[in-house]
Amino acid sequence: MKTDKKQISEPTTNNKVEAKNNSQSPKIPPTPIPIELSDVVKNENEYLEYLVWKGADDRYGFDLSEEIEGRITYELNVIKKKGVAGYFLMFWNIVRTARGELGVLVGPGRGRTPGSIVAYCLRITDIDPIRYGLLFERFYSTQSKGLPDMAIDVESEGRQKVITWLKNYYGEKCVAHIITQGTTGLKYTMADLQRMERMPIEMYNARQRYIPENERHIGIGAISIIIAPEDISNIVPVFEVFDKSSGEKLRAIANDDSAIKDAGLVRIGLLGLNVLSVIKSCVSRIKKTTGKEIDMKAIPLDDEATLKIFNEGNTIGVFLFESTGMRMKLRRLKSLSFNDLIAAEALYRPGTMGLFGKFIDRINREEDITYLLPEMEQCLGSTYGLTIYQEQIIQLSQILAGFTPGESAVLIRAICLRKKDILDWLEIQFMDGGMKKGHPKDILEQIWNQWKTEGCKIFYKSHSTCYTMMAFQTAYLKAHYPAEFMEILINQARDDEARMNELIADCQANGLIVEDETAKVNIGDGIVVNIDRKKVRNANQ
Repeated sequence: MKTDKKQISEPTTNNKVEAKNNSQSPKIPPTPIPIELSDVVKNENEYLEYLVWKGADDRYGFDLSEEIEGRITYELNVIKKKGVAGYFLMFWNIVRTARGELGVLVGPGRGRTPGSIVAYCLRITDIDPIRYGLLFERFYSTQSKGLPDMAIDVESEGRQKVITWLKNYYGEKCVAHIITQGTTGLKYTMADLQRMERMPIEMYNARQRYIPENERHIGIGAISIIIAPEDISNIVPVFEVFDKSSGEKLRAIANDDSAIKDAGLVRIGLLGLNVLSVIKSCVSRIKKTTGKEIDMKAIPLDDEATLKIFNEGNTIGVFLFESTGMRMKLRRLKSLSFNDLIAAEALYRPGTMGLFGKFIDRINREEDITYLLPEMEQCLGSTYGLTIYQEQIIQLSQILAGFTPGESAVLIRAICLRKKDILDWLEIQFMDGGMKKGHPKDILEQIWNQWKTEGCKIFYKSHSTCYTMMAFQTAYLKAHYPAEFMEILINQARDDEARMNELIADCQANGLIVEDETAKVNIGDGIVVNIDRKKVRNANQ
């Protein structure tokens, strides 16, 4: 364990914007410390520190830069102060087990978690926050309430494997799902039918009387799992809910965020993503047909054939980038890099479509790239002078007005939640700090007003980076192994005729031939059945 790293003071903020947390301390299940480390590691904080510095050497090499050392030390200090080392250890254990023992493909990260270099060194995420300018303050800070909001993506078929392991590892009664409730809306449906079918009003009124008010259906949430160090029913009420997808009765608790936090329950985000299943299946298929083993984490992000897929808008089948609107915007761009694709993913949202247009004009040099203050270029240079990410607001508040990391974390949260009282106070602080640095008041006001009105619409770069990475991986497979990639997609879509026809048309447009075949499939217990499927091959094969 490294102990000679320099210490960095933890951020502070004015007590007028300090967050208060009256909830119980989180009940984090312990992660066992290996016996062989008992002479070196005495508690969870030290165990986390040991794993992180070891992981840093694996990620960056033994000669760590001052920037990397400082970032790791700062994050570990915050984690220790907030008492959440056990939460990071729990996630580390879950992810390493999913990848290793269970053989489940785990995504590069999701949400704000990739802003943590600790998570990167633990291999909870695979996106280097230093390389992509991702910030810990957008993920967690001394001003945060409760636990960090951590989540992972896994291949669709592997999610249940992970849940089964969680129940075996922590105990069946220590794991629960979260109930979702919805209204059937039968009365509204009946009203629509009455209009469409011209149902006599007397008949309509008679039938309405038999429809109960506020009829609800109960289901199981697709993301969150609750884990506790004891029987959850000792902490909150637990229900048994029939899950249609698995055909089983599952233990679940009510979906009330405040109640979950007040009870100190630990929630993890575990989402099954079909795109990861596609990537895994395609890599397996490539190995079978060509003998090549593809390491998707090592593909070059400047690969010309892959970037051409995006530049031409040839993105049917490419994760997140295949909508008609997105393809039209991609075709307007004259050149693209991986960083530009991150921006495109972040901008393709209802609130930022206008900003997307300015981004296209600037990347094509059809509009001048300008900065309200010269100091802004270091943050906005990669996005052509435009504020596209929430992380850029965090950085600029520190550069322009001297905000601490904790204060900038409070700022971005207040912007996103439109907390007027906090914003009013921070505006005074921003103006005072900015003018002390010599910036004109009118320019500072212009920047602040832009953040206050538009900042809530922009996205966070951490999530966009991870999801663009998966998009790039699918585009790489389409560019270099189109037959294998499209065959996987088409056969997945055999129950969706419209989707299948779209994919087949794209194959034909790209010189691929789609044929019918009958495959023998072992469905278990030695039973082999014939299944009609599609075979895709290159025209020159």
